[in-house]
Parts: sequence; C-alpha cells; structure tokens
Amino acid sequence: MDNVTPNNENNGTHKTGHVTSGFGISDRELAKQDGFQQKLTLAFDWIVANKVIVLLLVGVVAFSSLGYVIYGQVKRGAQMKIQDQYYLIEKDYVKIKTDFDDAERQAQQEAAKAADKTKKDAKKDEPKPEPKKQASGDLEKDYGTVVGRFTELHTANPKLVPGKVTALVLADIYWEYKKLDLAAQVLEKSLESSPKTLVDYMILKKWSATQLSLGQFDQVIKKNQSVMGSSKYPFMNSYFKLQTGLAYEGLKQWDQAEAQYKDVIAKGDVPEMNKPADEEKMKNHFGADQSAAEQAQKYLLLLRMKKTADQAGT
Repeated sequence: MDNVTPNNENNGTHKTGHVTSGFGISDRELAKQDGFQQKLTLAFDWIVANKVIVLLLVGVVAFSSLGYVIYGQVKRGAQMKIQDQYYLIEKDYVKIKTDFDDAERQAQQEAAKAADKTKKDAKKDEPKPEPKKQASGDLEKDYGTVVGRFTELHTANPKLVPGKVTALVLADIYWEYKKLDLAAQVLEKSLESSPKTLVDYMILKKWSATQLSLGQFDQVIKKNQSVMGSSKYPFMNSYFKLQTGLAYEGLKQWDQAEAQYKDVIAKGDVPEMNKPADEEKMKNHFGADQSAAEQAQKYLLLLRMKKTADQAGT
C-alpha cells in the first residue's frame, strides 16, 4: 500500500470542510478577507443558517407593530365616541346653566332698579320683563338627569381625557351646591399620581382646593410638593404654592405659609405668552381671573393679621 503524504488542506492545519451557507465561501477564502468583510459574511451566513428563526422574529415584530397600530386606532375611536357623548351632555348642561345665570342677572338688575327711588318714580309705568326661572338650590331638581349622565360617563372612563374634563365639570357643579365631599370623590378618581397633561394639572388644582375646604391640609401639602417645580407647566407652580401656603395656614405653621406667598410674589406671574394655547380656555372655564401674584399679596396681608392675632392669643 502506497504511502500518501497528507497535504496541508487535510492535515488539520486548515479546516476546509466548512463552507458559508450564504455565499459558499471556504474558510481559506474567508481568511483572505478583511475584518469587516469577514463579519459581514459571517453575519449573513448566520442569518441564512437560521432563516426560520429570523423569519419568525420578523413576523413577531411586524405583528406586534400592526397590533399596536390597531390598538391605537381602536383606543382613539373609543375616546372620540366618549367625547361625542360628553358634548351631548355638556350641551344640555350649558343651556340650563346659562338660563340660571341669566335669571340671576335679571333678578339683580330688578333689585338695583327697585333700590333706586329716582328711577322707580320716573319709570313707574314701565312694564317689567317676565321673570326667568332661577335655580332652586336643589341639585336634582335644577339639573335633572344631567348630573346622572355626567356621573355615568365619568365612572366608566375616569382616566380618559373626556372623563377627566367631566370630573372638572361635576366638581364645579358640586361646589356650587356645597357638596364638597362628592366633588372630592369625583376628582380623586381622575387624579394622576404623576400629572402629565394640562387637564391632569387642572384636576390636581381643583382637588387641592376641595381638600383645603375640607380641612385636609396635610394631603394638600404632600401632593402639591410632589409636582411643584415641574417645568412642563411652570405657570401652575404659583397656584400650587398658594394652595400649599393656605394648607400651612390651616396648620398654623405661619412661617412656612409666609415663605410660599413671598416666593410667588418674588417670581411674579408667568407671562401669558409662555402658556399653552388652551390654557386660557381652561382657566376661563375652571379657574380664577385674579393672578397668582395678586392673590399671594392678599393672602400675605391676611396671614400677618392672623399671625398677630394668634400670637396675642385672641
């Protein structure tokens, strides 16, 4: 039997049995490539060798993306439907509210005329307008099914934007009828632990005002301090400082309250141009006309009077 000297390709110094799946390149040919080409070739080789796994992964990603898009569309569609329901209820609410406001203005005007004897004598025979129906003070009697419809919508969707706006409207109604416990319950359901949108901050502002009126001072301080200093809606910080100052007043911690008011006065009001476009609309519907700095000056003056009286033991 002839002796055969093994050549270099088969003596273990080079492995030529392996060929890349993607390009059919041997290890010797692969070794001649630069580092980048080698990595690219090996990566493609792995993809081809594991094409079933790769295709499954691509399919999973594509399906997940499609599912996310469909979920987003369904969610937006559901929110639009809820929003339409809100507008229908709001239309009825605004009509009733406007009629009551008109009736109150009419009554005030008539009272002013009656008090002015000169005008009364000069226009003795002037016909009086038919008096408009005023609010009775009974919530159910005045608003009928409106409050119930608002409550049903809010209960089903407390964390969606239409539900949060509904919470603000319900809170305003409950405030008007001095039902602060109910206002607090409604706002609590829509309150976010970490406010993100303007509506979230308006909810917190109304919730804090309600809790102040209920004497829950510690809760107001704790919650407001968690959001004060936020850069997203900086114009809201002054209002939270005012509420925190009032809470400290409720606890008779005069120095802490004074510090809050002085800070608001020192910083002044955030220029209107820095506010989001929808802030004015929200403020007109749910806020006060007086600026935070003006309120702080008034509160500081009253605080010093209370502090003096308290120190005097009166």
